[in-house]
Amino acid sequence: MNTCSTARSPLDRLGDDLSQLGQTAAVERGPSGAGDRISALLTARAQVEALLLDEVAAFDASGAYVEAGTPTAASWLRASGRLGRRDASGTVHQARELRDLTATSEALRAGSISRAHAIEIVKAKERSCLDAESFRRYEEILVELATHATPDEVRAAVGHLVEAEAPDRDKELLDALADRSLTLRQVGDLVKVDAMIDKVTAAALSTGVEALSRRTPATTAAGTYAAPTRSARS
Repeated sequence: MNTCSTARSPLDRLGDDLSQLGQTAAVERGPSGAGDRISALLTARAQVEALLLDEVAAFDASGAYVEAGTPTAASWLRASGRLGRRDASGTVHQARELRDLTATSEALRAGSISRAHAIEIVKAKERSCLDAESFRRYEEILVELATHATPDEVRAAVGHLVEAEAPDRDKELLDALADRSLTLRQVGDLVKVDAMIDKVTAAALSTGVEALSRRTPATTAAGTYAAPTRSARS
């Protein structure tokens, strides 16, 4: 008699293990060894976060979300993952950035640092205005620091590193940001956009406009978009 068995994926087995862990409440296990269990769970959480961000990065790059009827990976996360708008957008952004931050990704995958640490390192790269290769030496320093410090302490260290690299950069950036403006004016069925914004905001705006301009069942049913006239200055 032949017995056929279906191989279970690592994710299936992970789900089984988590279910088994959850069968006994922590209060029933008692305080003995609680610290070790918490440390192990924090490490496991970081490793799961690393796997999630890696999957999201690949999903985003492949464009597979279009097959599900959503214009962006972030909108898929909102629809299928039930994430909030900020959480979904942040997750996709972090996933994209971590593809170029090898040391950070490896440390997160090992559970040596948390996702909060990784976010601070991503922000540090953006603040430095350096490409991934030029930022590499700072990344290694910050990852090493993150294995011994809190995310807040990493954030504080970033300020010192940026100041050491380019003392006048923050002042120049603040002067440039002071001139940012965004004006929307309706012209018939269209909306005219006049903007003076930084490069990061411009890239996000361009991506959003392109995504929203695609014809989807949702936008077709909704009809034309009418935007109020407004002027915002930041």
